[in-house]
Amino acid sequence: MKTKLLLGLLLTTSFSFAQILHESFDYVIDETLTGQSLTGVGTWANYSGGSPDDILIVAEPTWGSFGTPTSTGNAIQWKGGGSDLNLSFPEVNSGVIYYSFLLQVDQYNTAGTHEAYRQVHLQNASGNTGASVYFDGVDGDDTKFIIGAGTSDVEGDVVWSSVSYDIGSQHLIVVSYDLDDAERTMKMWIDPVVSSTEPTEDISAKPSEKLRNEFVSIAIQASSNARTPETTIDELRVATSWEDVVPVGATASVKDVLASKFDLFPNPAKETLRIQASDVELTSIQVYSVLGKEVYASKTVMSSIDVSNFAKGMYLLKLNTASGSATKKIIVE
Repeated sequence: MKTKLLLGLLLTTSFSFAQILHESFDYVIDETLTGQSLTGVGTWANYSGGSPDDILIVAEPTWGSFGTPTSTGNAIQWKGGGSDLNLSFPEVNSGVIYYSFLLQVDQYNTAGTHEAYRQVHLQNASGNTGASVYFDGVDGDDTKFIIGAGTSDVEGDVVWSSVSYDIGSQHLIVVSYDLDDAERTMKMWIDPVVSSTEPTEDISAKPSEKLRNEFVSIAIQASSNARTPETTIDELRVATSWEDVVPVGATASVKDVLASKFDLFPNPAKETLRIQASDVELTSIQVYSVLGKEVYASKTVMSSIDVSNFAKGMYLLKLNTASGSATKKIIVE
């Protein structure tokens, strides 16, 4: 075993440091999502005080093929009113922020009449809503639902899908919100063709008011029986690039395999981060903020890093080897 560390995040076309989080819900089935911690990111928390606390960990469905990597872990499911949960991440206040997830919508609690409402959305530092995914039933037809893109909590700004979808059908949902655009354009893709190139969106929406300037968390909302059908989501990703929120491939990537050869501890770290490598030798490393700013670089092989002078938050560590490179998240407390 060789234990070597070199902080180096080389900016190359083959490497993207833009993924903020990937949540595969790899928790114990039948437990609630509240209090579950995603390693290197944070803990799901009830931000509304709502009850019951019944966003549950469930066995993932047999998902169809969407061109993204095979799903892992479990999934979450909720229905009707209850607690609203969020997962915080380092502030993103420029560029384009994306998120994606696998979706299956089943029946509503109330038949015949439904109300439109947001189910998944981003939040800013004040807890305000942005870049929301809305659902609405089709009145008179309990076998259908529609999907909408909402720029904030103003329901009148929601732009709806032009087609309805079957209850029980599965979908890949991708959302973006342009923080650099003066109009704060939001885009949504429903079952896009997955490739490294961002395709034309299915829905485009712009807020009439309440423009958001930053985002710090992603939220799951449980509103009421009329508003919230039985909903299952999986493979939740947040990133600042298309290719990181909609990765291509049916199996684990070479980078994922290489990343599994490195252990970082403690993580989160306050003073010293140690790196342990198994059957691989590092050649260089750097540390970057989640927005791509280099904060540390070294060409000296080492087994630990002094992070005591780093500002608190999330960073991205690229580990370069002769056979390729991998990226891992680190948290400084």
